[in-house]
Amino acid sequence: MHWVSKSILGLALAVLPASAAYASSECDALERTYLAALEDFSPDKVPALRQMLVRGATKERCTTIDFYAAFRSLALVYYKYAVAQQQAGLDKSEYRRLLNQANELGASPWQLLITLAQEMREDGKLEEAAILAQKAVNDISEVYGLDGEKTLDDLGETEKGYVEQVMAISYAYTALAGKHVQPQRTRSDGFGGLFNVGASRNASAVQMPLPITFEYDSDVLTDDGDKYVEDLGAFLKSTGLTEITIVGHTDPIGSDGYNCALGLKRARKVAQILRDEKGFSGTISARSAGEIAPINKDNPDYYDAFSEDEIHQLSRRVVLDLYGDSEECVE
Repeated sequence: MHWVSKSILGLALAVLPASAAYASSECDALERTYLAALEDFSPDKVPALRQMLVRGATKERCTTIDFYAAFRSLALVYYKYAVAQQQAGLDKSEYRRLLNQANELGASPWQLLITLAQEMREDGKLEEAAILAQKAVNDISEVYGLDGEKTLDDLGETEKGYVEQVMAISYAYTALAGKHVQPQRTRSDGFGGLFNVGASRNASAVQMPLPITFEYDSDVLTDDGDKYVEDLGAFLKSTGLTEITIVGHTDPIGSDGYNCALGLKRARKVAQILRDEKGFSGTISARSAGEIAPINKDNPDYYDAFSEDEIHQLSRRVVLDLYGDSEECVE
């Protein structure tokens, strides 16, 4: 079910401030020609547009960033064309063909990636859906400057909402993939996807939900859960962090007190493994939120999109809290 379809389709037909073709002034002349050509876009013009980029970028000493940004603009226009055609009655198979062709340009915008992820999930291709959604996180973080000094609170409410939706989809699709999904690296080869700090952070907190899973009613990690703890350990090693909080969350099945205790046992288990096996030498605080903080509790569309069992699975999570601001239950 496409729980963000309306908002994604709506924003796809708007001109986004981050869709400018080039990043530097070296390519001004090419940019003007290229953007003019994009205004009258159709798929049959893609080969000529690609040639224009390759020849023009070499001639005008465009940077690698310029080149990538230009192809991303082409992919975004291609995506907007596909959406417009679909809204005008294009059949689903042809719509998907257009989406895939846009993606093959190799510089896909997050709107295209998240739409393709939804299509893959609809087809039962859960791992592919998760990978695409994580890539969307990386793109939106870069586009809005969250991989630099900006935080979510530097964005307008609309843009902030886009980031939060993409992050929520990325976590959900990864958690429901049925297997461990490798975190998707950023273009600069840093940790991305679920571990994209830029997309996660705001002025007061960085809280990153992770699908670290356990055997039923215990603190014994599943095989996939162990792999996500491995990912977490590698991420922490790459950041140089010296103080973190691990928060265990449960579903609402069972009593408040029991779930609070279970969440704490699981958080402590992850903390122990990080210290004893993954080489984290910083301070770790283990907490439990039990069942008091259901996943995306303030987003009714989220609950319409997934079954009750899936919501329970998504709620059973471990959160990496970098500032210790998470809710905490009392046994």
